[in-house]
Amino acid sequence: MDKNNLYELKEEYKEIQIPSELNQVVQTGIERGRTKMYKRSRNKFLNICASFILGLTLLTASVNISPTFGQSLEKIPYMGKLVKVLQFNNGTSEGGTITDGTDISEIDSFEKDGYENIVINFSQDDMLQNDVPAYEVRYDENPYAMTFEICGARNFSAEEDFKKILESEYVKDIYQLITFDDSCMRFVIEFDRPVEYKIEERKDPASLVISLKEDEKYEEKKTYSLRTVSFVEGHLAARSEETLHTIGYESRVLKDEDGLFFMEIQPFETKKEAEKKLEELGKLTDIEMLIEERMGIQDPQSYPSE
Repeated sequence: MDKNNLYELKEEYKEIQIPSELNQVVQTGIERGRTKMYKRSRNKFLNICASFILGLTLLTASVNISPTFGQSLEKIPYMGKLVKVLQFNNGTSEGGTITDGTDISEIDSFEKDGYENIVINFSQDDMLQNDVPAYEVRYDENPYAMTFEICGARNFSAEEDFKKILESEYVKDIYQLITFDDSCMRFVIEFDRPVEYKIEERKDPASLVISLKEDEKYEEKKTYSLRTVSFVEGHLAARSEETLHTIGYESRVLKDEDGLFFMEIQPFETKKEAEKKLEELGKLTDIEMLIEERMGIQDPQSYPSE
C-alpha cells in the first residue's frame, strides 16, 4: 500500500457518520453486564449458605440417629477421655496423679441429658495438662456442699469463673479456702438443695466433671452442728481445722449467713450427742465451740468472734 492510498483511507474514516444512540447502547450493555455478575455472585453466596445448613442438618440428624456417632463427638479435647467415675466412701473420694505447678485454670458449666455439669480444667504453663493432679473431694449435708482439695496446685486462675458458676441451677455459692500447705488449693461448692451427683475424672486434657440433678427423694432432717464462732479472716477457721486434725477429728470450713468463716466437725442427730462431744473436746483443746441446730437448706447462723 502506497502513501497516497493510506491518505485516502484516513479521509474516508473521518467521513464515517457515528449514530447518536451509540453511547446509550454501550452504557446499557455495561449495566446489563454488571447486573448479571451481581446475580451470579449472589447465587454463589446462597449456594454456600444452603450447603452449610444442609451439612448442619445432616450432622444433627446423624447425632440423633446414631448413638455411636454422638459418642464420638464426646471425645473432643475439651472433655478428654474417661479415667474413672468416682466411688464415694462416707462422702469422700480421691484420685489423680502426683504433679506440681498445676494451675486450676478454668471452671465452666453446661447441661446434658438432664444433668447440670460443672467442668474443672487444669493447666501448666498456660497449656492444658494431661492428667488430673492428686485430689480429694468430699460431699456433706446441712448445708449441701462439696469441698475440693487439689494437691500440686500453685495457682487458681479459675477463681475468675466463680461468678459464671453462680448462674448454675444448683449452685448457691463457690469460694476458695485458706490452706497452710503451699502446694494445695481448696475450694467449696455449696448447693441450694439436696443433689444427686456423679464425678468423672478425665485425661488428655485433664478435667473433673461434676454432674448434678436434684435429689427429689431426699428428706431433709434436723441436725446439730458442733462448730466454732465466725471469723472475718478465713485463716482463723483453717487454724482451728488444723488443730482438730492433729487430735484426730475431721472437720470442714464453711461460710455462714453473713459470709464469715467457721469450722465444724460432723453433724449429730441429737443435741445430747453433740453436747457429749463438746464436753470431750473441751478437755482436748481450748478452741471456743458451740452447738447449732440446723436444717438442710438453712444458712448457718453467724456468731462473730469478739
